[in-house]
Amino acid sequence: MGVSGRIIKYVRNQKGVTQESLAEGICSVSYLSKVENETLEPSQEILDLLGERLEIAPGERNGERCEVLKKELFHWYHFMKHDLMDKAGRVYRELADSFPHPIYEDLNDYFYLFRFRYEVAERKEAKVHLGAENLKQWLPLWKGDRRFLAYKMLGFYYDMVNEHRRALDYFLSAENQTDRTLDEQDPELLYYTGRCYLKIGLPVKAISHVEGALKYYQDSLSQRCVLKCKLLLARCYHKLGEDELAFAHLNKIISLEDKGVEEEWIGKAYYLLGLLTAEKGNTREALSLLYQALEYLHGRGEEYVSACYHLAKIHQGLDHFEEAAINIQEGLDYTADMKQNYRLYILEAVVSGTIDSLACLNKIENEILPYFYEHDHREECLEALELLAEVFLEKGNYKKSATLYHQACHYRKQGVDILHAPL
Repeated sequence: MGVSGRIIKYVRNQKGVTQESLAEGICSVSYLSKVENETLEPSQEILDLLGERLEIAPGERNGERCEVLKKELFHWYHFMKHDLMDKAGRVYRELADSFPHPIYEDLNDYFYLFRFRYEVAERKEAKVHLGAENLKQWLPLWKGDRRFLAYKMLGFYYDMVNEHRRALDYFLSAENQTDRTLDEQDPELLYYTGRCYLKIGLPVKAISHVEGALKYYQDSLSQRCVLKCKLLLARCYHKLGEDELAFAHLNKIISLEDKGVEEEWIGKAYYLLGLLTAEKGNTREALSLLYQALEYLHGRGEEYVSACYHLAKIHQGLDHFEEAAINIQEGLDYTADMKQNYRLYILEAVVSGTIDSLACLNKIENEILPYFYEHDHREECLEALELLAEVFLEKGNYKKSATLYHQACHYRKQGVDILHAPL
């Protein structure tokens, strides 16, 4: 790929060179004008002479630099697809000085799309909120690979902000983008589509997508992604009541403990095992598993804070209020996530006995519940409604209690209707 007339024109204007000065001794001004407007295909010799006079580097003139940048962009994308964010971060820092590129404008779109993906993964929320609005404006203008990637990136965005049905719509649109040349078999897309199906309560559909992703990752020997799929499958099987299959996936991960697997994945497996064990009523074993999860997670990730929450809840059920308070404070120390903060706040109020105070009831009813509604945190919303109903019942406010129980029943039924609605 050689230097184009458009590039000649761009560099000439940037350097303030007139057509007359550039054309002198090489070609006529009218010939140069046709070259710049790409209405005439010049010889390579003419292009080289024009490029030399404008001091366009040989690598830029023969397209070599373009190919290098494109290759680096898609290396970056590959690292993100395989959850290799440390490597993705290094490539991003190397590429950042080259974009937006003044000559290779076609590559700027890919840089923007991949940067958006990176910022979602890094949860740079202020940047991605604006980026999502831009993507929605550009989406109708794009076709093929760009449109496919835009659908996919918007899916990541809505998954990040917990609008899982909307995320699913974008992921399915990406899946159905037939004019793309990228990623005909895209395990990352399969995984996140499956995750959204699970989030909206359709574990059977989730399993079919996640198993497809798992097969690809196993074939490509991508261990991190294999483990990620197994964890999600365990959640799916648990949702279906197939706990033996869920335990099998989790125990398989834990069996790799002494084989160099990153501690994060072992911790996540212990965390899920702890939850499943607690649901079966084996609280002592559940406590042991959740404390093991904390040791492996080292304060990282959503699972660490959730493990603190569930440890506190188990201790509270056993009347171990001091231990529960310690776990609650540890969770609060490690999270800036609003949902987690609100869950821990409510549990702390229960443990400390302040749940029936006017200030606490007002905060739950007027601040926390609206947040749970708005962000479709269904389980947390139902728990808060039922807890408030119980508190008002104990206070003798039977009308208020009945209203809250009715809201909880309605919300639960609404959820069932939503889950069975056609996509």
